[in-house]
Amino acid sequence: MFNLKSKWVRLSAGFAAGAVLLWASGIAPQAYNLIEGNGTPAPRASTLNFANTASVTWSCTTAAGVTACQATASGGGGGSGGGIVTYSSGAAINPVGTQYVAIGGGGQASATEADVEIGSPSAATISALFVNLDLPPGIGNSIAFTWRKAGSDQTLTCTVSGAVATTCSDTTHSFTVAQGDLIDIKLVTTGSVIVAPGLTIATAYGTSGTAGYLTVQNNGTPLPQEPVLNLINGTNSTYVCADNPGNTSTDCQVNASGGGTQVGPPLTSPNLITFTALNLSPAVITTAVGSITVDNTANSDPIYNVHGELVALPATPWSVVAAFQYLTNNSTGSGLMGGLLLQNAASGNVAIMGPQYGDAGGILYLTNPTSLSAAVGINLGQTRNNLFWFKITDDGTTRNFWYGDGLRWINLRNETHTTNLTPDHTGFGVTGGPAMVACYSFAIYNSII
Repeated sequence: MFNLKSKWVRLSAGFAAGAVLLWASGIAPQAYNLIEGNGTPAPRASTLNFANTASVTWSCTTAAGVTACQATASGGGGGSGGGIVTYSSGAAINPVGTQYVAIGGGGQASATEADVEIGSPSAATISALFVNLDLPPGIGNSIAFTWRKAGSDQTLTCTVSGAVATTCSDTTHSFTVAQGDLIDIKLVTTGSVIVAPGLTIATAYGTSGTAGYLTVQNNGTPLPQEPVLNLINGTNSTYVCADNPGNTSTDCQVNASGGGTQVGPPLTSPNLITFTALNLSPAVITTAVGSITVDNTANSDPIYNVHGELVALPATPWSVVAAFQYLTNNSTGSGLMGGLLLQNAASGNVAIMGPQYGDAGGILYLTNPTSLSAAVGINLGQTRNNLFWFKITDDGTTRNFWYGDGLRWINLRNETHTTNLTPDHTGFGVTGGPAMVACYSFAIYNSII
């Protein structure tokens, strides 16, 4: 018998990105149920990582409980909602008075704005105006070029003047347009220009770059394209983003708390069709909504008799995560245990990790379901009638035993992964009678989480 009272230590540990859920049921931490890339579901994991590329940089800030993450594209070429628009007159223009030209192409200038203005195809920022004439306007003459939106002059403007200059630019000002805003470029000629110059105009339209999101989707449904993707903290989730220069990326992680949606299959009790009984009799299995119980309360067999259900483990590395409620209330059940099982089917060796009635808890190693080999005390504290979480991980070298609340974990023990047994099955159960444990969540992963 072992009896170690405990103190609760809260340590933070997260599920590793890329973990694949092989089997799951019951209650689990809140997380996204589905994340898609351009309509294709991504492997489920607990971390959503926004990675920088050569032409896209992520930045995230947190204020007043809201984390906003923004993607900024750079570099040349055509990207989503960005690039360069050019106008070339082709033939010479006849600059006189006020005229208007289209934002691109090679059409003639017109004194009627409605003839050339066009709706913006997307929301964008317009900036960096460059103008080239193949002949100067002449002494005392000038031509001013101004971007227009919805019939109004914008601050983006420049002027070519005199007998020498043929170019002008404005790299200081910019303005924004919404999809559908009518836009064009206005020419205002001062003086009497007797030459007919050819005209070329180039302007940055949106954020130019070789990369950028073509589509952001909500569960497969495309959302309107916007320049900013905002990740907003919720009641049970917060976003934390940090620069990762080694990988040229900004890594954003969502941290969840409280109950929510299991990442994986629908939340149901462990499916007994996939399990096999381990020395179950005289214990019985009872089921309820969201849980399944190993009940040996009607019996008084020895405390080192293991009764439970087992399912096969994958090859290492693996992790098993489960949530239990230990329901043994009879004071004569001191030392009885319920929790997570390991077994080697060939040798019959068994290990059970869990709390004991009247004791702190521990790990029992048995040469078979009824013969104790070794016992290790662990600090659990009062777990009876409370929901508690256990995790066992095996990377092929070291086996670790964990206890926590499903989000935060404390490492209770580590050992060589062949200590006392090399398990190929896992499950849940009780030792002795009267003992009873209810399993609310059970998940096997083919990685260390």
